[in-house]
Amino acid sequence: MAPFRWPKVENDIALLKEIVARRPSKADEWEDIAEFLSSLFSTDNNPVVLKGRGCRERSELLIKKFKSEERKALKRSGTEEEYDDLKSLLEDITTFVDDMPVVNVVKQKKKEEQDKAKGLAMRKAAMETYTKNLYSATNSQGQEEDEELFSAGCSKKTKRGRTGSSQMLSYLTTKHENNIKVKERKLDLKKRRLQLEEKRLALEEIKWNMMMTLHGNTQDDSKDEGIAFLKKS
Repeated sequence: MAPFRWPKVENDIALLKEIVARRPSKADEWEDIAEFLSSLFSTDNNPVVLKGRGCRERSELLIKKFKSEERKALKRSGTEEEYDDLKSLLEDITTFVDDMPVVNVVKQKKKEEQDKAKGLAMRKAAMETYTKNLYSATNSQGQEEDEELFSAGCSKKTKRGRTGSSQMLSYLTTKHENNIKVKERKLDLKKRRLQLEEKRLALEEIKWNMMMTLHGNTQDDSKDEGIAFLKKS
C-alpha cells in the first residue's frame, strides 16, 4: 500500500484538530490519532492506514512551514477559509508545543509533592500502628502479672489462714511498688523502641528523597534531549 501523501488541506485540518483536542505527548497517543484518521480518510475503494510517527512528522512539517517564510505556501494550498482554519489551529499547537517543557516541569513537581505527602502519610500511619500495638502488648502483660501476684497472695492466705491487717497492708504496698517498677521499665523500653523507629523512618525518608531527586534529574535530562531532538527534526 502506497504511503498517504496528505493530498488535501482538509486532511491537514483534520489532523491538527485531533492534535488540539488530544494534546499528544506519547507514542501511543499519536497512534490513537493515526487510527482515528485512518478510519476517517478511508473509502471503500481507497483504504488508508496511517502511523503515529507519520502523523507526528506531518504536524512538525506544517508547524515548520507556519513559522518560516513558507507560510505563503500554506495559503496557496487551499481556500481562504481553509487557510484561516489552518492558521488558527497551528497557532494553538505552536503555543502548546512551546509551553510543553514548562507544563511537564509543573506536572513533575506536582507529582513529587503528591508522592512526598503520600510517604509522610504512610510513615505517620506506621508510627501510629506501631505505638498502638506496643501499648496493647504492654497493658496485656501488666494485667497478666497483676493476676499472677493476686493469685499467689490468695494462695498464701488460704494456707496460712487469716493474716493481720498489717500484713495485708505490707503486701499491697509491696505489690504496688513492684508494679510501679515494672511499668517504669516498660515505659523506658517503649521510649527506646520509639526512638529507634523514628531514626529508622527518618533514614528511609532521606534515602527516598535522594532517589526522587536523582529520578527527577534523570527525567529532566531526558526531556532536554527529547526537545533538542524535536527541534533538529
